[in-house]
Amino acid sequence: MMDNGEIDHRSFDKIVEGILEAEDGTHFVIDTGATTFLPILKYLDENGVLDLLQDNECEVAIHTVVSGGGAIDATLSCVEKIFKVFPKQKIIIWKNEYSGLAAKNDKPFEDLKIFKDNIERIYAVPTLKQRTGSSFNFDIQQMIEKRKTFSEAINDEAFGLMSRQRLKMVQNDVFSQLEAMKM
Repeated sequence: MMDNGEIDHRSFDKIVEGILEAEDGTHFVIDTGATTFLPILKYLDENGVLDLLQDNECEVAIHTVVSGGGAIDATLSCVEKIFKVFPKQKIIIWKNEYSGLAAKNDKPFEDLKIFKDNIERIYAVPTLKQRTGSSFNFDIQQMIEKRKTFSEAINDEAFGLMSRQRLKMVQNDVFSQLEAMKM
């Protein structure tokens, strides 16, 4: 999808067209990493992609992350860019507490200016909560490194019984928050 640090527009155009041609009720997730976030944001903005999708009765929701710990400033900066570039979009902000609480200067995310200034734009704030002990984090890291979904890892006997139990607990927590959003 990338070519010399820029989005390959023709490739991404095909994705957008595929979304528009899909059967009703089909869901799509476009997941960006840190290196592709800004180029995709630029492509979506410059090409009016979200307006096009909404004009064609596609419901669009932007999910973004505020990570705790040392990544808080970088992730808050990304959230701020999303608010500026997409003033009409529904924004779901996931608080990822894997590396620490989603807080800055001892203030929780919900007490920060960026949250208060944009509260009417924020559809939901689900939390990937910080777990005690290293077992949960280790199991999640193993799942990610093996490129498995929760369901795949939970059903994979290569993960021990207790690892699968912990992953199932995290999955249930995440899925219940998604269900509560009723998107």
